[in-house]
Amino acid sequence: MFAHLPALHTLDVSHTQIGDASLASMPPSLVSLHVRECGGLTRTAVLPRLPALQLLDVSGSGVGDVLVASIPAGLAELRMSRCRGVTAGATLDHVPALRTLHSYGTDLAPGVLAACRARGCVVPAAGVLRGCCYSPIQSLALLPNGQLATCDRGGMPWLWDVAASGDGVGWELRGGGWVIALAVLRDGRLATAVNHGRIEIRGLERPARVAGRKGMQTLAVLCDGRLAAGCDAGVVLIIDVDAGATMATLEGHTGEVTALAVLPDGIMASGSHDSTVRLWDVGAGTCIATLAGHSDGIRALAVPAGGRPARGADDGTVRLWDVSTRTCVCVLTGHSRGVTALAALLDGRLVSGSWDGSVRVWDARPVATSDGSRAAGAVPMAVLAHGLFAPPALVQLLDGRLAAAAGDTVHLLHVPPPSA
Repeated sequence: MFAHLPALHTLDVSHTQIGDASLASMPPSLVSLHVRECGGLTRTAVLPRLPALQLLDVSGSGVGDVLVASIPAGLAELRMSRCRGVTAGATLDHVPALRTLHSYGTDLAPGVLAACRARGCVVPAAGVLRGCCYSPIQSLALLPNGQLATCDRGGMPWLWDVAASGDGVGWELRGGGWVIALAVLRDGRLATAVNHGRIEIRGLERPARVAGRKGMQTLAVLCDGRLAAGCDAGVVLIIDVDAGATMATLEGHTGEVTALAVLPDGIMASGSHDSTVRLWDVGAGTCIATLAGHSDGIRALAVPAGGRPARGADDGTVRLWDVSTRTCVCVLTGHSRGVTALAALLDGRLVSGSWDGSVRVWDARPVATSDGSRAAGAVPMAVLAHGLFAPPALVQLLDGRLAAAAGDTVHLLHVPPPSA
């Protein structure tokens, strides 16, 4: 199928139905080959002789150990996430030139990963939490004691004791409904929004229940300890969990509220499918600014240590804003599809996840310029993961690793240090 293209250097046929025979016909001139999510590839697929190949992406395909054994010795980067046909018997000792390995959700043996690292290969995978959920995970929350809470749409929340290295041990928290969103209160208790339209506060022998409303999508804890809940009706509820009552209803969005964040000065930001972010003086119950600029709905908000809110949208960009001037000071581009999650790292950097399956780390900390702005091209960026399933939630653990929800699994990732 491809043998008639002897000078081909780069080929991307991802998300097609090419099969084993087509793969075997690849020309030896190839330097980069992308066959991600190719449903026709099987465990018997094998690579032909590809001496120039530097990058291979087979994530989400049905390839097996046979293909791994056929990888050329000079390959520099291998993206092999979610390859269920690859077993713990596969090795990479025959690929000494490998410098980057993405293998999330693929059952390579721990010794294989350790051997790659010993040779100087970057292997971000640092553990996995699986078996907790029956549908894709949509929310993560870190408790003060270091435990990680997870929930999917259609199940109970889980708590995980995350080991200092490797995987964690989890258990289910029983309750009275399907959990939609999570938040950790200032006193360490876990707040869960359930599909019946109420909030359950866990941390006691039995969960305390607080009235909310149906259609809650996301939760955030305010500086005064109250809870904010974004809803599909375009409103934000302000809830006093101890009094068990909704204290205010903030209206203004014309689409569902999908993201909430709190700034250091107590201002609350809400992002919506109406493509805007609104800033709220919660005490006065008023919207003090509306930030536009995106062409699609807002999926995620985060506030790095510099205090400039970041927002990710379906248009694939992340925008950072100066709240005092209400201006966008930086547009981060690189994702090829919508941004699904944002998280602020403890060192002030920003992490983003996308429908394109990648997780990226951005060093968008403020720099000394006349207007405080920073060009997107000047922002150092590192791709932390390739081939994940649209991470809808990201959170940094106490030991510095990043937890990334992907499908019904949470992947634990090593975060590289900032560049010099």
